Amino acid sequence: MAGAAGGPDDGRVQRNRALASALGVAPSAIRGAQPSYNSGWARPTRPIIERDEFGNELGRTEYDDAFVVLARERMNELLRLERRWKAFLEDDRAASLPLNPMGRESRRLVHEYAQHWKIKTESFDPEPKRYVHCVKLADTCAPHPLLSEAVRTWRGPGTG
Repeated sequence: MAGAAGGPDDGRVQRNRALASALGVAPSAIRGAQPSYNSGWARPTRPIIERDEFGNELGRTEYDDAFVVLARERMNELLRLERRWKAFLEDDRAASLPLNPMGRESRRLVHEYAQHWKIKTESFDPEPKRYVHCVKLADTCAPHPLLSEAVRTWRGPGTG
């Protein structure tokens, strides 16, 4: 379909804009001089911290005590996961990331923590090769504070 000037019609342009917005993909002119088929996937890894009139941080992530305990027991895995997810979010070409096969409790940690990053996760394959596949969404970003920071400062149930 072509418009009066021989270009795409307004309906198609509006549909493409809506789709790009929903996927969080910037136009190629904005992404740089080297247009690429699979770019525009980078997401923020540093939080934008806003404070209200009383100095309280808005948008601060609160973690459940039981989840912090689980993370504390698996601190090495957690640190590796955070490093992988930070690199994944900074990668402008990667829309998804398959993680290595892992046990049930590790997958539980990944799925629950992914909710705080707004990453879609799904497990695939039978045991013992079951792994988690991660997919970026338009609003995917790193939480503040990271779970590893929350584990380090956690003082016990009900203390945050």
